[in-house]
Amino acid sequence: MVDRIPKDGRAERGLIDIGLRYARAIDNRDFALVLTCFTEDAIWFGRTGHREIEAAMRAFLSRYGTTQHITTNFEPVVLERTGTMRSLYMATHCQLGTGAPFVIGGRYQDRFVSTPGGWRIMERVVHVDWETGLRAEHHG
Repeated sequence: MVDRIPKDGRAERGLIDIGLRYARAIDNRDFALVLTCFTEDAIWFGRTGHREIEAAMRAFLSRYGTTQHITTNFEPVVLERTGTMRSLYMATHCQLGTGAPFVIGGRYQDRFVSTPGGWRIMERVVHVDWETGLRAEHHG
Protein backbone atom coordinates (compact mmCIF):
# COMPACT_ATOMS: atom_id res chain seq x y z
CA MET A 1 0.00 0.00 0.00
CA VAL A 2 1.32 3.45 -0.92
CA ASP A 3 0.98 6.15 1.70
CA ARG A 4 -0.49 9.38 0.43
CA ILE A 5 0.50 12.72 1.82
CA PRO A 6 -2.26 13.99 4.15
CA LYS A 7 -5.02 15.79 2.28
CA ASP A 8 -4.38 19.27 3.63
CA GLY A 9 -4.12 20.48 0.05
CA ARG A 10 -0.63 21.99 0.30
CA ALA A 11 1.11 19.38 -1.83
CA GLU A 12 -1.65 19.31 -4.43
CA ARG A 13 -1.62 23.12 -4.52
CA GLY A 14 2.13 22.98 -5.14
CA LEU A 15 1.57 21.00 -8.34
CA ILE A 16 -1.16 23.37 -9.50
CA ASP A 17 1.10 26.36 -8.80
CA ILE A 18 3.71 24.90 -11.15
CA GLY A 19 1.08 24.51 -13.88
CA LEU A 20 0.02 28.14 -13.46
CA ARG A 21 3.62 29.40 -13.29
CA TYR A 22 4.41 27.62 -16.57
CA ALA A 23 1.52 29.34 -18.39
CA ARG A 24 2.40 32.78 -17.01
CA ALA A 25 6.10 32.40 -17.75
CA ILE A 26 5.68 31.08 -21.29
CA ASP A 27 3.31 33.93 -22.20
CA ASN A 28 5.77 36.47 -20.77
CA ARG A 29 8.68 34.76 -22.59
CA ASP A 30 10.37 34.47 -19.20
CA PHE A 31 12.37 31.36 -20.01
CA ALA A 32 14.32 31.48 -16.74
CA LEU A 33 11.00 31.26 -14.88
CA VAL A 34 9.72 28.53 -17.22
CA LEU A 35 12.78 26.42 -16.42
CA THR A 36 12.08 26.68 -12.67
CA CYS A 37 9.06 24.47 -13.39
CA PHE A 38 11.28 21.60 -14.56
CA THR A 39 14.00 19.37 -13.14
CA GLU A 40 17.42 19.76 -14.81
CA ASP A 41 16.88 16.50 -16.73
CA ALA A 42 13.17 16.95 -17.47
CA ILE A 43 11.52 15.73 -20.66
CA TRP A 44 9.22 18.07 -22.65
CA PHE A 45 8.07 17.41 -26.24
CA GLY A 46 10.85 14.84 -26.64
CA ARG A 47 13.49 17.33 -25.49
CA THR A 48 15.61 16.47 -22.46
CA GLY A 49 17.14 19.00 -20.09
CA HIS A 50 16.90 22.74 -19.67
CA ARG A 51 19.08 23.65 -22.66
CA GLU A 52 17.06 21.59 -25.16
CA ILE A 53 13.71 22.61 -23.68
CA GLU A 54 14.53 26.31 -23.80
CA ALA A 55 15.90 26.13 -27.36
CA ALA A 56 12.74 24.35 -28.58
CA MET A 57 10.46 26.84 -26.83
CA ARG A 58 12.34 29.82 -28.24
CA ALA A 59 12.27 28.40 -31.77
CA PHE A 60 8.52 27.69 -31.68
CA LEU A 61 7.54 30.97 -30.02
CA SER A 62 9.71 33.09 -32.35
CA ARG A 63 6.91 32.76 -34.92
CA TYR A 64 4.35 34.44 -32.70
CA GLY A 65 4.00 37.92 -31.25
CA THR A 66 1.60 37.16 -28.43
CA THR A 67 0.45 33.97 -26.77
CA GLN A 68 -2.09 33.18 -24.10
CA HIS A 69 -2.05 29.81 -22.35
CA ILE A 70 -5.11 29.02 -20.26
CA THR A 71 -4.78 25.95 -18.04
CA THR A 72 -7.66 24.45 -16.09
CA ASN A 73 -9.28 21.27 -14.71
CA PHE A 74 -6.24 20.38 -12.60
CA GLU A 75 -6.21 16.80 -11.27
CA PRO A 76 -3.17 16.52 -8.95
CA VAL A 77 -2.25 13.28 -7.21
CA VAL A 78 0.58 13.28 -4.66
CA LEU A 79 2.32 10.13 -3.42
CA GLU A 80 5.15 10.68 -0.95
CA ARG A 81 7.80 12.71 -2.85
CA THR A 82 6.33 12.30 -6.35
CA GLY A 83 3.13 13.31 -8.02
CA THR A 84 1.19 13.38 -11.24
CA MET A 85 -1.23 15.90 -12.66
CA ARG A 86 -3.54 15.95 -15.62
CA SER A 87 -4.76 19.37 -16.73
CA LEU A 88 -6.45 20.86 -19.76
CA TYR A 89 -5.12 23.77 -21.77
CA MET A 90 -6.08 26.12 -24.56
CA ALA A 91 -3.22 28.07 -26.08
CA THR A 92 -3.74 30.98 -28.47
CA HIS A 93 -0.76 32.05 -30.59
CA CYS A 94 -1.01 35.30 -32.60
CA GLN A 95 1.22 35.37 -35.65
CA LEU A 96 3.82 38.08 -36.03
CA GLY A 97 2.74 40.78 -38.45
CA THR A 98 -0.83 39.66 -39.15
CA GLY A 99 -1.94 38.78 -35.62
CA ALA A 100 -3.82 35.82 -37.10
CA PRO A 101 -4.61 33.35 -34.32
CA PHE A 102 -3.52 29.73 -34.17
CA VAL A 103 -5.28 27.99 -31.28
CA ILE A 104 -4.48 24.59 -29.77
CA GLY A 105 -6.47 22.70 -27.15
CA GLY A 106 -5.51 19.59 -25.30
CA ARG A 107 -4.14 17.97 -22.16
CA TYR A 108 -0.94 18.11 -20.18
CA GLN A 109 0.07 14.92 -18.38
CA ASP A 110 2.81 15.76 -15.88
CA ARG A 111 5.05 13.71 -13.60
CA PHE A 112 6.49 15.63 -10.63
CA VAL A 113 9.17 15.20 -8.00
CA SER A 114 9.56 17.11 -4.77
CA THR A 115 12.98 18.79 -4.58
CA PRO A 116 14.60 21.00 -1.92
CA GLY A 117 13.45 23.94 -4.08
CA GLY A 118 9.86 22.71 -4.29
CA TRP A 119 7.90 20.65 -6.79
CA ARG A 120 9.33 20.28 -10.31
CA ILE A 121 8.08 18.62 -13.48
CA MET A 122 10.14 15.56 -14.46
CA GLU A 123 8.13 14.96 -17.62
CA ARG A 124 5.40 16.88 -19.42
CA VAL A 125 3.54 15.05 -22.16
CA VAL A 126 1.52 17.46 -24.29
CA HIS A 127 -1.50 15.95 -26.00
CA VAL A 128 -2.99 18.10 -28.77
CA ASP A 129 -6.69 17.25 -29.04
CA TRP A 130 -7.62 19.93 -31.54
CA GLU A 131 -6.29 22.99 -33.32
CA THR A 132 -7.69 25.74 -35.49
CA GLY A 133 -6.12 28.47 -37.60
CA LEU A 134 -2.86 28.31 -39.50
CA ARG A 135 0.46 27.49 -37.88
CA ALA A 136 3.03 30.15 -38.59
CA GLU A 137 5.96 28.96 -40.68
CA HIS A 138 9.33 28.86 -39.03
CA HIS A 139 11.90 31.04 -40.79
CA GLY A 140 15.40 30.68 -39.50
